[in-house]
Amino acid sequence: DQFDMRLRVGEDNFYWISVEGMIVYDHSHPAKLVGKMRDITEEKKHEQKLLENSQRDTVTNFYTWDVGRRLLEQRGGKDSAKAGMMFLYLKICNMKEIDEKFGTVFSDAIVSRISEIIWELTHEEDVKIRLSRSSFTVLFKETTVDSMSLFQASLERSLQHIYTGEETASGLDYFIRFYFSLEELIAAIPEEEKTTTINNDEASEYMSDLAGFSFNILEHTRNLSSAIKMLMERIGTQFNIAYIHVFEK
Repeated sequence: DQFDMRLRVGEDNFYWISVEGMIVYDHSHPAKLVGKMRDITEEKKHEQKLLENSQRDTVTNFYTWDVGRRLLEQRGGKDSAKAGMMFLYLKICNMKEIDEKFGTVFSDAIVSRISEIIWELTHEEDVKIRLSRSSFTVLFKETTVDSMSLFQASLERSLQHIYTGEETASGLDYFIRFYFSLEELIAAIPEEEKTTTINNDEASEYMSDLAGFSFNILEHTRNLSSAIKMLMERIGTQFNIAYIHVFEK
C-alpha cells in the first residue's frame, strides 16, 4: 500500500510524507506498518506551482480569482494585520468605455501595461490577482502603512502616463483602496467580480510577442491613429526607448 500524508508543523508550515509498505495484522487487527517513508514536500510544492501557473491570466500573468482566493486564504488569513500584511484593490472605472471605443486588443494592451507596473512595484512573493477585465488585487506579504503610501504614489504616477487613446485624453479613471484583512477585501469586492470568467484564449496568441500584437491591434482597431500610438508605446516600453519619431509620407 502507498499513500501521502500532509503534516502541519507550526502555524503556517506544512510537510508532505509518502508512506509505502505493508500492514501487519495481529489476529485480524492492524498492528503495524512495515515499509518506508520519504519526504516529498518539494515534489508537492513543485506540483502546486505548476497548477497555480496553469491558472494564471494570460494578459497579466496574475492569478485568476479561483486560485488567487485560495492563496489569499492560505497566506493572508485571520492574523494578516498582525503579520504586517495589507491588501490592495485597484479598479479602472473607464475600461469599458476604452474597450468600446478602441477595441479589445487596445484595452488588453492597457491591462498588460498596468500589470507590468504592478510587477515592477511589488515583490515576487506578493500575491497578484486579476479579478475582472478592469480590477485587480494584491496581497502584500510584509509591509507598512508608510510603504503603502509610497507604493500608491508610484502607482498613480505610472497610471497617469498610460496612453488611453485620442478620445480619452483625461487618461485612466481609477480608484485605489487598501485593506488590513482578507475579510474587509472580500466584502469590498463587488459580487460580479468574484464570479467573472475572463476569456483570454485569443489574447494568449497576440500578447506573447510583439509581432502578433502589432498585427492584431492594427487589424482589429476602431481608431487607427490611437492604435499606432499604442503600438509605439508598447515598442518603446519593451525596448526601453525614450523617444520614437514617426515620419509620414
